[in-house]
Amino acid sequence: MVDQGKLLGLVGRGHLGFLLGSRYGFGLYARHAVEKSPVRQIRISARIVADSLLWTITDTGHGIRPEHLRRIFDPFFSTKGPSTGTGLGLSVCLSIIEQHKGSIDIKSEVNLGTQFLITLPRVEAKDIPTILQDTAPAYSDNLALRSRVLVVDDEEFITSLIHETLRTELRCHVERASNGLKAIELLQTTDFDLIISDVRMAGMDGFALLDWVQANLPALLPHFFFITGDAGSADLYQKLETLGVEVLRKPF
Repeated sequence: MVDQGKLLGLVGRGHLGFLLGSRYGFGLYARHAVEKSPVRQIRISARIVADSLLWTITDTGHGIRPEHLRRIFDPFFSTKGPSTGTGLGLSVCLSIIEQHKGSIDIKSEVNLGTQFLITLPRVEAKDIPTILQDTAPAYSDNLALRSRVLVVDDEEFITSLIHETLRTELRCHVERASNGLKAIELLQTTDFDLIISDVRMAGMDGFALLDWVQANLPALLPHFFFITGDAGSADLYQKLETLGVEVLRKPF
């Protein structure tokens, strides 16, 4: 079984899985941008220049207004409605890139599209084993492959990010659910070693899911923890503290 403490440490720092998750995050942003565009094109490219990897994501979407451009990476900033995410996706992507000592430049024109240019320092192949040795948990392949994790969050990017991290770093088998009700459907048919759940979700929130686990699968309680990006809610934080459940704050 995956050790929960080590998992919290893994999710909180930069790793290959996080880079893969950030790639998905930029791609998801581009996909949403071109949904209503008459020309739907997304181009992703990568090349080595000197000691850096230059990674470019370009779309032909609606573009970003100048007044929004300077805030695009701010946590919880979103121009979309409350039912389409919390505005954490790009701020998490920026955090991941900066953890890897990289940077992001963005160019955008309204009605023409947006380009993200990500620069990451190059790592020589001979240095990779040392880096992995310093950060990777010491689990045998067979043990890790037996670990099943349920990730419950209504943001597609967050579940994909955690999925990639657990799959690439710990080689876990990961299932995803968009709310508590869908999570219960999986819990009734599948045995899980760990549950990672958001707090606020439509349909059934994380608190109700925790109550269900306590009543029906109490052995899983020590292996249940919350992730939340809810900002400015003192009542929420106080309730989380009284539950005795581990909590990881978003953005990571």
